[in-house]
Amino acid sequence: MENPTVFISAYRNVSIRYILYSKVLDYLKNKDLRIVIFLKDGDLDYYRDKLSCPNIIFEPVRLKQSMAYLRSSIGIYLNLIRVFMYGSKGGFKNNSPEVWKIQYDKEFFTANVINKIKYRIVRLLSSMGNHSLLLRSVFVYIESKLFNGKIYDLYFEKYHPGLLIVSSTGYMIDPFIMRSAKRNNCKVLSILHSWDNPTCKPYRGCNPDFVVAWSEIMKRELNIFQDISEDKIYVGGVAHWDVYFNGASKKNSRSVFVKNHSFDESRKIIFYAASAPKTFRKTFEIVEYILNEISNNRLVISSQLLVRLHPFYLSKGKNGKGQIVDIYRKRIEKIKSKFGDLVSFSLPEVNILTDDVDLPIEDIQNLGEILSNSDLLLTEYSTLMIEGSIFNVPVINVALHKFRDTDKPVSVLENLNHIRRVIDTGATRQVYDCDQLINQINTYLRNPDLDKENRERLVKQEISTNQGNAGESIGRFIYSLIGSG
Repeated sequence: MENPTVFISAYRNVSIRYILYSKVLDYLKNKDLRIVIFLKDGDLDYYRDKLSCPNIIFEPVRLKQSMAYLRSSIGIYLNLIRVFMYGSKGGFKNNSPEVWKIQYDKEFFTANVINKIKYRIVRLLSSMGNHSLLLRSVFVYIESKLFNGKIYDLYFEKYHPGLLIVSSTGYMIDPFIMRSAKRNNCKVLSILHSWDNPTCKPYRGCNPDFVVAWSEIMKRELNIFQDISEDKIYVGGVAHWDVYFNGASKKNSRSVFVKNHSFDESRKIIFYAASAPKTFRKTFEIVEYILNEISNNRLVISSQLLVRLHPFYLSKGKNGKGQIVDIYRKRIEKIKSKFGDLVSFSLPEVNILTDDVDLPIEDIQNLGEILSNSDLLLTEYSTLMIEGSIFNVPVINVALHKFRDTDKPVSVLENLNHIRRVIDTGATRQVYDCDQLINQINTYLRNPDLDKENRERLVKQEISTNQGNAGESIGRFIYSLIGSG
């Protein structure tokens, strides 16, 4: 009798890190299973070498074909309906459509008349769907019939899996393989790889049989916003953050860390964790401003600045040439030349592949080392708000400029549910102009224990279970589903 087969579609680099590089895959590959992993077509050989195991098979996810469906004249607008459409209950509603409206209104402002009309129809249909579970179900049903994922049927006919694992509730190309699974009598498990998935990603494009959430809060969001029954949702914790709790993250002494960054051990270390440049266009201006204030002795304690760029900066450039960070290299060198040992730039550890970049788990370990040696964290509404709190580092959200290329302040992001609930704990401070920024930096430098209890509250709220062993717990849960299937 053949071993049971499980499919894992983890073509996103963040999904690969969350599922394949955590203890999730480690647990499963040591069981009597046949595991088929779907990855971007051009990167198969790299991962085949890196994740080689007798019971693991690698197949192409057929990204180009699926993206062609997604970007078709009909597919674009069907997907856009789900961007603006969610369930709600009483006063508990998803605020992300109001934020995305700012972005899409600007984009469609310059569109031709036909596309403007289509956009208005999308907004009308999604508004109707927001008030009716039946309509939401009808919209997903229609989309499922038009784009049924038939290109994946051959894999189900070849391997006959009992379970498909995807890293979302059905956005981007995931709905296609999920629909194929349903049609081929295969159960679907959604493992969410990020804290914002239930609120900031589109309404589910397929109804999964099981879902793994990070926390009880995420479970509630999935139930109400994504219309997924509570009894389908398992709260497993945060698999790729296990290294923060189980001692696996790098822990060099401060003296070694300081030496590696050419810093002065007597100075405080301010860590600036940048977000993606698509949303935050003025990060380097802020970095230079802070460094000028440091060099002009505006801070109450002598300090130095460690700048880590978001992994998006390391993504491939336009038409697959170079990397996005290449645009900024001259500016980085100019800043380093001007401010010398007051600043150090840390780039995420990535490997450049044919179709994507690989985000190894070692980069999370490096990030843990940075946080454990930082005295203050400046970030831009990222998950670092939580990660900094794990290490009890005071956190400031820097919101000094506009949201993307709109005329709205970037602080509109505070309306997003996942960000608002963090801010409401009091674990972070927010600044909206340069004077506030320097004043708040000085406040935390004087009293780093300020808001300590709120940071502890945030960690308990967002990582409510399996701290340090989430990967293995999720792996065990998956195996129980296969065994019961």
